[in-house]
Amino acid sequence: MRFFRLCFSWDGEVTRTQFTLGILFVYALTIPFAILAKAYTVPLNIFICTALALSVVAGTSLRIRRFHNLGRSGRWAVLAFVPVIGLLLDIFLCFRGPRDRKFRRAGPGLKRLSQAGLAVVALFIVARAFWAPFYIPSGSMKPSLLVGDYLIASMISKSVKHGDVILFWHPTQLQPFVARVIGLPGDNVGMKDGRVLLNGTLIPQAPQAPFKEPRALQGANRHMPRCMSMTESPVCTKEQFTETLPNGARYNVLNIRATRLDNTDVFEVPPGTYFALGDNRDNSIDSRIASENRGFGFVPQSNIIGRATRVLVSAAGPTTLAFWTWRPDRYWLKL
Repeated sequence: MRFFRLCFSWDGEVTRTQFTLGILFVYALTIPFAILAKAYTVPLNIFICTALALSVVAGTSLRIRRFHNLGRSGRWAVLAFVPVIGLLLDIFLCFRGPRDRKFRRAGPGLKRLSQAGLAVVALFIVARAFWAPFYIPSGSMKPSLLVGDYLIASMISKSVKHGDVILFWHPTQLQPFVARVIGLPGDNVGMKDGRVLLNGTLIPQAPQAPFKEPRALQGANRHMPRCMSMTESPVCTKEQFTETLPNGARYNVLNIRATRLDNTDVFEVPPGTYFALGDNRDNSIDSRIASENRGFGFVPQSNIIGRATRVLVSAAGPTTLAFWTWRPDRYWLKL
């Protein structure tokens, strides 16, 4: 027990032997967890990231000890978290011999503060196994998601139901996309006069107040929004409807004008795939278009990254760092 207490402590007492054995033991434990994860369909990266977080703790402790051996404060170990510099630091500590110099240990207050900071880093690594970040660069999911939204997707469960907003890898472009699931495996889905036809039934749409936004460049890509009117009015307007799926999922969709995608063939969703649409129906390239024609066609289950759950922060400007353009009403907005 004392061996593991030293190995995963913040006090810089771990030796190289303890560090090596501790890390081997931790990663060896991921093997039975991997077997259990496969049996119970739990994401394996949860256990891998937990082991990685423990590695961060043990590695930091070893660096602190090495700094102590050099007669330096262990607080220099924080440089290990800086890209490139951390690698150079480890090489330096590996080849630099110890000195017989006394060093000044941090006081109890500073020590607790540094421990808390390192613990936050370790917890962040573990938490990263449960969520994925995504920036919304286009308006295909308006009004649910606006250009400049920075959302998080839950990776705990990849089970999908009608109406879920999913984050997934495009089948051919190898980049993440976001859309709303309309059809599950075995469903028959099509479009008729701008409305979804699901298993032979038209999905009801209730009219809402028009969606309005500034007619201005949006997001990092600086795209102009598409509007119903072609005039140079400063306000961009679109028709808005509330769509209700058979399972009770409700969300708003937009309409700009009649397009060729308002009427499509009826598609039967193959096993292991999903049919997904953007909420901004006339400004979305989605499952209505095959992947070879710039759409993404049916979304394979294996391509799904997670389910979009909340908007973390939203910026109307060209970058999320432009805090003066943040939209306060969208903080931690549930999808």
